[in-house]
Amino acid sequence: MILSLYKGLTRLAGLGAPLLLARRTKAGKEDPKRRHERLGKPTMPRPAGHLIWLHAASIGESVSILPLVERLLAEHRHSHIMVTTGTVSAATIMDDRLPERAFHQYSPLDTPGAVRGFLAHWRPDIALFVEQELWPNLITQTHASAIPMVLVNGRLSEGSARNWVRAPKSFRKATFGAFDHILAQDDLIADRFRSLTDQSVTCAGNLKYAARPLDVNDDDLNALQGAIGDRPVWVAASLHPGEEAHIVAVHKALKLSLSNLLTIIVPRHADKAGLFASACRNDHLVTRLRSQSGLKGLDRADVLIGDTMGEMGLYYRLAPVIFMGGSLIPHGGQNPLEPARLNRAILHGPHIDNFTDPFCQLEQAGGAIQITDGTDLAAKLYALLNDEAVCNHMGDKAAEIAAAQDNSLDHIMDVLSPYVAQSMIAGGAKS
Repeated sequence: MILSLYKGLTRLAGLGAPLLLARRTKAGKEDPKRRHERLGKPTMPRPAGHLIWLHAASIGESVSILPLVERLLAEHRHSHIMVTTGTVSAATIMDDRLPERAFHQYSPLDTPGAVRGFLAHWRPDIALFVEQELWPNLITQTHASAIPMVLVNGRLSEGSARNWVRAPKSFRKATFGAFDHILAQDDLIADRFRSLTDQSVTCAGNLKYAARPLDVNDDDLNALQGAIGDRPVWVAASLHPGEEAHIVAVHKALKLSLSNLLTIIVPRHADKAGLFASACRNDHLVTRLRSQSGLKGLDRADVLIGDTMGEMGLYYRLAPVIFMGGSLIPHGGQNPLEPARLNRAILHGPHIDNFTDPFCQLEQAGGAIQITDGTDLAAKLYALLNDEAVCNHMGDKAAEIAAAQDNSLDHIMDVLSPYVAQSMIAGGAKS
C-alpha cells in the first residue's frame, strides 16, 4: 500500500515537475541547458554496447567513485560508464574529471514518467547505486526492467535502520530486495542491512578510503603560498552552519599570541559562504572570499573563505593543521582521510558518527586529536602551530593510516566483477 501510494503521489507530482525545475533553475539549483534530463529526457545518445550505470547522490559520493570508474573501464575495455548525480556542483566536477568512455547525466526526478523515460533511453546493462540514494521509483522500475543491481559502499545509520524496521516488510522487500548484492562500508552497517533483507550482504570496505590524493592546480597553489608567506595558517574544513561562532572565537583567541594568523574557512556547501563571511565580519575580522578577491588584500586578511568548487586539495595543502568540520555539532563529521593523504595533522570534535572507524584509527596512530569545544580547539591549535616537529609527526602518522585503507577498492571489485561479467553476457544475448 505504501509503495502504491508513493507511486500515485509522485505521478501527480510529475505534472508540476517542469514548474518546479524552472524555479530551481532560477535559484541556480538546476542546469538550464540540461534540466530536461531530470524529466527523463536525455540530451545525448546512448553509446553502443555494454553500459554500466553508477548512481551517486552528490559531490562526496561522486568523487569517491572515480577510482572505481577507472578500475571498471580498465578491466572492461569495451564498456562505457554513465554516472548520474542530482546536483549541479557534482555534475560540474564529473564533467571535468570523468575519463574517456565515461560521461555524466543528471538523475531523473523520482516520478514514474521521468524514471521510465530515463530507463527506456539508456537501457543500462547493470546499475550500481552508491551509499544510500534509495529512491523507490528508481529502484523498483530498474528492478522491474531486469537490470542487475548492486548497492555499493552501502551506508545505513542506526536511526535509518530503526525507521526501516518499522516500515512494512513488503516495502523493505521492494527496496532492499531489488538489489542482487549489497556491499556495506563496515561490519556494523552490514549487520544493519542483514536485519532488513535476506539478500546477499558483504562488508567490502569504504570507497572513500580508497581515493587518490585530491588534485591541485600548481599555479594556484604557488600563488597562494607566495601570498601567505610565513604566516601561521590553519584550515577549518567542511564547516556546517552552527560551527561559525566556534571558529571565529578560536581565531580571536589565537590572534592574541599569533598576531598575523590566517584562518582559512571552507564551508561544506559553497552556498553557505555568505553565512560564514558575515559571522567573521560581524566580529570585525578582515575577511576575503576566494571566488571574489583572489589574492587581493590577502596580506591584510584575518580570514580567507574557500567558497570555490573542486579546490579542497588546494586548501589542504596550504596549512599543516586541518580541523574537520561537522564534528562540533551533531552532524557526524566529514572524511578525515582526504587531509590525511596529504600528511596533515588533524583535529576534530566529538561528533564523528559518519566516519567513526577512520577517526579512531587516526587517533590511535597519533595522526589526529579529538577536541571537546572551541576553547580546547584553540589550545590544541596553538600547541601544534608552535611545534613543527609534532605537527609533521602527526601528518606522517595520518598518511600511514590513509595508505592502509587503499585495499578497499580491491575488495569491492572482487564482489562486483562477476556481476559485471554476467551483465556483459546477458547484454550480448539481448542484442
